[in-house]
Amino acid sequence: MVLAGSWLLSKVAIGPVKQAWQKQLDFTADASHELRIPITVMQTNLELAMDSPEETVGSQMKWRQKSLPST
Repeated sequence: MVLAGSWLLSKVAIGPVKQAWQKQLDFTADASHELRIPITVMQTNLELAMDSPEETVGSQMKWRQKSLPST
């Protein structure tokens, strides 16, 4: 009887912890997905800039303006 009561109480007590853990996993997955595209765009722009070290920022503004989102 005591064993069954302890088991039941432990299930009730661990419920909120499981929910919080699942919310954390969901948030991490969503954040990872949402950040992947902007980070890829920044990485691509940086690689393009690094491929042409002889060019100035001003000379690269032509293609950079096209890649910036409109506000």
